[in-house]
Amino acid sequence: MPKSHTDDATAAAPHIVNGLTVHPRKKVNPWQFGLLLLPNFAALLLLAGLGMHRMLRYRDTQGKKES
Repeated sequence: MPKSHTDDATAAAPHIVNGLTVHPRKKVNPWQFGLLLLPNFAALLLLAGLGMHRMLRYRDTQGKKES
């Protein structure tokens, strides 16, 4: 007896719907999406930090020229 509905061989087999072969959807693991987005998020934080650092350096040099 299968543990779930997707464990048996017929659940993994493609179905024919209106003459088209339709494969059942795979289970999605939300942690995989998080791991895919993590490098992008880290890069955005890094770019924001570098931009803020450069902006502060620019403002610091502009303030010294006026006095």
